[in-house]
Amino acid sequence: MGSISQELMDEPIDAVYMWVDGSDPAFQERLGRYRARADAKNHSRGDTRFHDNEELRYSLRSLELFAPWIRKVHIVTNGQVPSWIDCSHPRLSLTRHEDLFADASVLPTFNSSAIELQLFRIPGLSRRFLYLNDDFFLGRPVALDDFLTACGGYRFFVESYGIPSRSAASNDTDRALAFTLDLVHARFGSRAPRKKIAHTPRLLDREIIEELHRLWPEEMRRTAGHRFRDPESVPLPELYAYYLLGCQRRRGLHRQVVVTGRPEYYTLAMLRSPLWRALKRLLGIVYRRPKFFCLNDDTHHASKASRTLIRLGVRAALKVLYWKPSSFETNWDHGIDLPAQ
Repeated sequence: MGSISQELMDEPIDAVYMWVDGSDPAFQERLGRYRARADAKNHSRGDTRFHDNEELRYSLRSLELFAPWIRKVHIVTNGQVPSWIDCSHPRLSLTRHEDLFADASVLPTFNSSAIELQLFRIPGLSRRFLYLNDDFFLGRPVALDDFLTACGGYRFFVESYGIPSRSAASNDTDRALAFTLDLVHARFGSRAPRKKIAHTPRLLDREIIEELHRLWPEEMRRTAGHRFRDPESVPLPELYAYYLLGCQRRRGLHRQVVVTGRPEYYTLAMLRSPLWRALKRLLGIVYRRPKFFCLNDDTHHASKASRTLIRLGVRAALKVLYWKPSSFETNWDHGIDLPAQ
């Protein structure tokens, strides 16, 4: 891995998270009301996707521990505030959806793709920023050249498998990926296959996101209006990567890095029943401490008892890995509390 220039090394880089507390009764009531209006039959994963097991607390600990070069952290919320966060921290900023969407009539939204496309509007955001889901974690030190090549191109971490076609896709998430890839193919007249983007932090550039909005204004507008996940919603990380990898004037500048099958480097843990398998995945992460890992709550089909035990296992593993509070916290996190259902 070559070294990037000193100019890039000196560039300020912020981090951005999106967060929601799905256990909040007011949020649940609003979600149920809009889901009923939309007849959202394909949103059965909603309860687990929105569940908060305090992953953000530990992701911030991992970020502060292993990426101390981050200048500032921006947390995008629907107006909720984590009870443990220090809102007065000079390197922390909370931004509401209302401050990002040009058309407030599309709010509230429960569609992460719609929110992602507005992130470039965060006030005071650095030109380049590291975008993380709250279930993404760093297990070892990372540097800017983990995300950039020596010539200033992007490294895109991908899985070993490709994007299915829209006709072959089995769910709305894969259909949206295929839809997005079709947009890029139509623009460049190419049918080059692309692999799925891995569940790792992504380095993004505000100016390139603005370029995407200029190139696909109608698709951006429609995605912003989809309150729930939709097969024609455009996910930002995938559009960003597919566009740069396919763009003629930037071809060869960027690299795909396959991370599947490299457990010391990357682990995607889909945490679901049976319980023993989920706990084995967690123990493996604690033992190996991959540079990048994602703990994906996939317990929507699990029994209540298994779901509770898996979430307790997640909290225990994270406490072992990140026992020291970050400077963004107002209170010490004691014990292993029973997660909210």
